[in-house]
Amino acid sequence: MEAAANVISGLYSISFSDGLREDQTCLLKQPLILFDAIEKIDKIKLSVRIIIFAIQFAHKVICRHGFSSGCFAKGQGLSNIIGSFFSSYASSGSFTRTGVNYESGAQTPLAAAFAAITLTGVLLLIAPLTAYLPIAAMAGILFLVAYSLVDTHHIVSIVRTSKPEAAILIATFLATLFVELEFAIYVGVLLSLLLYLNRTSHPTFVTLAPDPDSKRKTFINVRKKPLNECPQLKIIRIDGSLFFGAVNHVVELLDQITKKYPEQAHILIVGSGINFIDVAGCQTLNQEAHRLRVNGRQLYLCSLKGEVIDVMQRGGCSKNIGEENVFYSKNAAIRRIVPRLDPERCRPCKVRIFHECAQMPGA
Repeated sequence: MEAAANVISGLYSISFSDGLREDQTCLLKQPLILFDAIEKIDKIKLSVRIIIFAIQFAHKVICRHGFSSGCFAKGQGLSNIIGSFFSSYASSGSFTRTGVNYESGAQTPLAAAFAAITLTGVLLLIAPLTAYLPIAAMAGILFLVAYSLVDTHHIVSIVRTSKPEAAILIATFLATLFVELEFAIYVGVLLSLLLYLNRTSHPTFVTLAPDPDSKRKTFINVRKKPLNECPQLKIIRIDGSLFFGAVNHVVELLDQITKKYPEQAHILIVGSGINFIDVAGCQTLNQEAHRLRVNGRQLYLCSLKGEVIDVMQRGGCSKNIGEENVFYSKNAAIRRIVPRLDPERCRPCKVRIFHECAQMPGA
């Protein structure tokens, strides 16, 4: 990784210096050359930046004792800013040197300073003798250090835990072997971003029902334990954020639920798993509440987080859905919703999964 960063830094310096060597009048006459040089410089700068963040993360993983990522980034940025005034290469933390320091028991950044002083002394005092040092021996040391830094346990854990992340790991590894390093970095970052966007744009719908074996009748996932549901009330929990990228998925799932369970005219959405909501999410809830109301149904919300409630209130979402249809907890929602159910359908019902069912006709 260090060698790759140095190579890319060198390419960055060469490309930049090549642009400076061009005759100024030639650049004015042929602006396309300037734009091409700027485009190359921007790509290399972005690659160097991504590599720096990758090395920073690796440094953080290795040195778990009192490491400050903020100080690391500030020091690294200041060194590159000051070095730019003296035609220095873009620099980053040394992955191999960090590994050697860690294996040697280094505890503070002074280890790097002592290493630099020692190296300076070696170059000044016994520089002629270093010419007889086999390059293969130094390469072997670097390979040994690099091998010790490979986190095989973490790699095996990724392969066993998540197939999409394992696919990204393999794709990035193959890209580093067969294409340019900067493009391989793009592949890994973009694939990770696509995976994240795919996950966040598909929030999970979990159907809940009270557990009769629990004294408090705790609501649990019906897929984990088959339970009876209320014939008139559908309780679902949304695990994920409601933003513009997820609203279509939410609308599709709500439409599927209403078509699959037409007899459950009341739908309670438990919002404890909703961490974020934007304007598009508020509008979607408004539209779905209106659509259900037109079709003779009713939408309820409960267990919303404070930030979500604030956004909904500022956007007028709570007023459109109805303040009387938004509750602070599941139990409060059940106490208010059960009396609104159709009493004629409750009369022959034998399920009666709620405590409040004892007050309904036919109990």
